[in-house]
Amino acid sequence: MSDASPQPFGSVLAALMDPPIKNGVVGDWRLSDAEFLTSFYLPGLAEKHETLKELNPLRRDARISFNEEKHEYLVDGVKAPRSTTGLVHQYGWEFDPHVAVRAMKGGARWHEKREAFLKDAGEEMGDDEIVQLWTRRGNVASARGTLLHWHAEMHLNGRRLEQPHSPEFQMFLGILDVLQQQLGLRPFRTEVCLFHCGLFFFSQTTHATKSYYSNKKGSVSLVKPMLSSWTQQATS
Repeated sequence: MSDASPQPFGSVLAALMDPPIKNGVVGDWRLSDAEFLTSFYLPGLAEKHETLKELNPLRRDARISFNEEKHEYLVDGVKAPRSTTGLVHQYGWEFDPHVAVRAMKGGARWHEKREAFLKDAGEEMGDDEIVQLWTRRGNVASARGTLLHWHAEMHLNGRRLEQPHSPEFQMFLGILDVLQQQLGLRPFRTEVCLFHCGLFFFSQTTHATKSYYSNKKGSVSLVKPMLSSWTQQATS
């Protein structure tokens, strides 16, 4: 259950009266990958809208703050010793793309994959060229994913997005329709900072598809959508 009752929907109405967010704010999905990376920027405070937070405040919200640039949490004004991300990194290791390339080329299925790493003249890419290709594709996927995430958050917080919409955002709208129309859920929050002082764990749920939703009876749950199933329903 939430710690506070939902507030009047004046904030939602005000958000809906705002002009649509234009394609090109944060990034323009219609651009080529190279052009997109050049113009893309991370959303800042000017691009942040928290209508759902205002409508559905939680008692512990005031105790925790999050510095996105430093990825640091402050609880009651004291820097948190570790985040969930930091804990996971303690038990992981850095990805070495050159080792991965050598393993791929030495693998039993390299003859099947080799064609994807040929230059225009038919010459096989060198290890460094493959690493550069992976890095470029990773940067593109990260930036485009961040834009989709921001678009979804803005929509859930009552902001309208200029059309045309990206295919990925249209898929998100289909998933949202299943949540709302078929499952009877409504958005509760798109972002919640979580902490447990006893376990010294601090985290932030920020992904729109893992937002808090409440049903018609008012109970709240953390939705973890089965994307393949819902996407199939939404697009069938």
